[in-house]
Amino acid sequence: MKKLKFLVNVPDKYTGEKYEKGQIKEFNNKRAEEILNTKRANGEPYAILIEEEIETATVKPKAEKAVKRNRKKKENDIQR
Repeated sequence: MKKLKFLVNVPDKYTGEKYEKGQIKEFNNKRAEEILNTKRANGEPYAILIEEEIETATVKPKAEKAVKRNRKKKENDIQR
C-alpha cells in the first residue's frame, strides 16, 4: 500500500470518486504506480508519493530492574 497526495482536483477514472487538491489517499501498489505515471497535458503529475517514516520501538530496562538482575547473576556465580 502506498499513500499519495493529490496536487490537483481530479476524478478517479474507474470509480468516479473525486480527489481534492491536498488530499492524501492510500492505494494498492499497482494502482498507485498507475496514478503516479499518469501526467497532465502540461507534463505535471496528478499526485506525489508520500514517504512514511517507520518508527521502531525500543525497550529500555528500568534502572532498578537492571541492577537487581546484575546482583542476582553475581550471587548465582558466587554460589556455584
